[in-house]
Amino acid sequence: MSEGTEALLARLVRRRVLVVGDLILDRYVRGDVPRISPEAPVPVVHVRGEEVRAGGAANVAANVASLCGRPLLVGVCGSDAAGRQLKEQVVAAGVPAGGIRVDPGRPTIEKTRILARHQQMLRVDREEASGIGRALEARLVAQLQKLAGKVDAVILSDYAKGLLTPRVIAAACALGSEVLVDPKGRDFERYRGAHGLTPNAAEAEAATGCDTSTLEGCRAAATQLLLRIGLRWVVITRGARGIYWRTADGAEGDAPTRARSVFDVTGAGDTVIAVLALARAAELPLAEAVELANAAAGLVVERLGAASVTPAELAGALAHGFSTASKVVTREGAASLSHRYAAQGRRVVLTNGCFDLLHAGHVQSLEFARSQGDLLFVAVNDDASVRRAKGSGRPVQALEQRMRLLAALSCVDAVFPFAEDTPEKVVPAIAPAVLVKGADWRDKGVVGRGFVEAHGGRVVLAPLVEGLSTSALIDRIRRGKGAGA
Repeated sequence: MSEGTEALLARLVRRRVLVVGDLILDRYVRGDVPRISPEAPVPVVHVRGEEVRAGGAANVAANVASLCGRPLLVGVCGSDAAGRQLKEQVVAAGVPAGGIRVDPGRPTIEKTRILARHQQMLRVDREEASGIGRALEARLVAQLQKLAGKVDAVILSDYAKGLLTPRVIAAACALGSEVLVDPKGRDFERYRGAHGLTPNAAEAEAATGCDTSTLEGCRAAATQLLLRIGLRWVVITRGARGIYWRTADGAEGDAPTRARSVFDVTGAGDTVIAVLALARAAELPLAEAVELANAAAGLVVERLGAASVTPAELAGALAHGFSTASKVVTREGAASLSHRYAAQGRRVVLTNGCFDLLHAGHVQSLEFARSQGDLLFVAVNDDASVRRAKGSGRPVQALEQRMRLLAALSCVDAVFPFAEDTPEKVVPAIAPAVLVKGADWRDKGVVGRGFVEAHGGRVVLAPLVEGLSTSALIDRIRRGKGAGA
C-alpha cells in the first residue's frame, strides 16, 4: 500500500457514513443433534443456547462503527419484541438508533438459523412481503434530505425487503456524497445516480448475463454495468476467488482471497461495502480501498454469523498477510473485544498460564476450553511473573514467542499478557462467560471463581494429560532422553 498501515487506517477514523437499507434481526439457535426423531427422518436439535445480532443494513453500520467510523443508520423495524431486540443490538454495536423508524403495521424482519456443531441446518424467515407505505416513505425521504452535506459517504444496503424505493434511492443519491450500493435483484438500473456497485458474482451474472466464473466474464459484466448505469466503479465479490474491480476510466484489478479458511460467508458483503465506504470517504484510490475490504472480508468469513472487524485485527491482517500474529493483543484490547463479543451474545472463554514449551497437554487443554464457548481468550504470564513462579531458569521462551505460538492454534481467538502473579485483575477485565483451569487447581482454589459465578458465568476444570508437563520436558532434554526412553 502507498503508506504505512497504521497511518492509512487512521484516515478511516470518524468518517461519517450513512447507511440506508433493510434492517434484519439475526437469531442463532445452537444445539446438539443426539438422535433422529422417531416421528420422521429428521434430526432432533437439543437446544443449548440462543443469541441475536443486528443484521442486514444494521450489520453494515456495525462494521463502520467497529472500524471507528461514525455510522448513521436509517431503516425501519416493527413495534414488536424483535424490533426492540434489534434496536438493543444496534446500540450495543456502537450505532445510534435514532434513525430507525417504527412501522406498527409491519413486523420486524427476522432470520432464525438453527445450528448444530456450528453448522447451519435450517433457516426460518419471518417477514411480510409488502413494502413500506407512502407516508413512511415520505418520512424517510425528509429524514434523508436533512443530511445533505453532512456525511462523507452513503451506503444503500438492499436486501430486497422493500425499503429502498425509487424515491428513497433518489433522495440518498442527492446528498452530495459518494453513494455505494450493495444491490439485489436483476434490475440494477434502479440504482442510477449512485457511484459504485458491489454485487457478488451471482448477482452480477444475473444482471448482465455474463459468465462471472471467469475473469473475462467479470470484466465484461463490470464494463456493461459501468456504461449502462453511469457508474464510477464496480466491485464484484467472487467468494473464494477474491474480488474483481473496474473503474469507468478502464483501471482494473483482481484481488485474490485472503481467508485462511471459510467458516461462514454470512455478512461478508456487509463488511466489504462498509470498508469500501470508509476508505472512499477518506479519499483512498479504489485499488487501496479494495485491498482493505478484501482483508476485512477474509477475517469475517472465518467467524460464525454476521461479524465485524476492529482496526487492530485489520492492521494485523494487512501487516502479516493473514499471519495469526493479529490474534496477539494487549490486555486492554482483549477486554474491549470481550465486551463487544458479549454484547453480541457470544460466550467468551478465558484461561491463563505460562505456556512455556508448548506441548500436547497444552493443546488438549486449550481445545477443551474452546469447546466450552464461542471464543477462547488466553492470558499469558509475562517473563518476570514466570521467573517468580518457576525459578530463575524459566521461562525457556520469551513472552512474545510464547504468545505467538498460542496465536497459531486455531482454537485460540485472542492472546494477551499479564504481569501479576495471579489473574485476579484479569478476570474482571475480561468478564468471561466461562473460566477454565486445569483439574490440578481443584483443591487450590480457582482465582476469579467468585467474580465469574457472581456474574452468571461458569468455572470449568479441564482434564489433564498424564505425564505431560513443561518441567518434565525440560528435565528429559537436560538428561538427553528422547521420546520413549
